[in-house]
Amino acid sequence: MNLKGSLLWFLVCHRCECTNSVYKFFSLGMLIAIHDTNRLVALVIHRFELKST
Repeated sequence: MNLKGSLLWFLVCHRCECTNSVYKFFSLGMLIAIHDTNRLVALVIHRFELKST
């Protein structure tokens, strides 16, 4: 029972750690994507402003 309990505990902790790192990676990816999108939009607007003047 003790071994089983500690194994279960290890699996739960490992799963939490994996989920946490995946979440961190995902949120970092989202931040990069948002940053790139903002930069792209700014570039497009800038080009449009250059064309219109």
